[in-house]
Amino acid sequence: MTNTFFERPILNSPYEYPIRHWELDSSGQPTQKISDTRRHAEYITPIPAPRKRKKSERGDWIC
Repeated sequence: MTNTFFERPILNSPYEYPIRHWELDSSGQPTQKISDTRRHAEYITPIPAPRKRKKSERGDWIC
């Protein structure tokens, strides 16, 4: 299966009003579908996964 999003990520001309965009799922990943409308303006802020904490030899937690 080819991933057309990565083969051609830019759909619009830099000199014209944007008229289409790649659809993204709820986690921000491309769905391989092109929508013929302009994307709604919103902030997408990735939240990093929490660090794994290691347990010391005595049984108490360390960071």
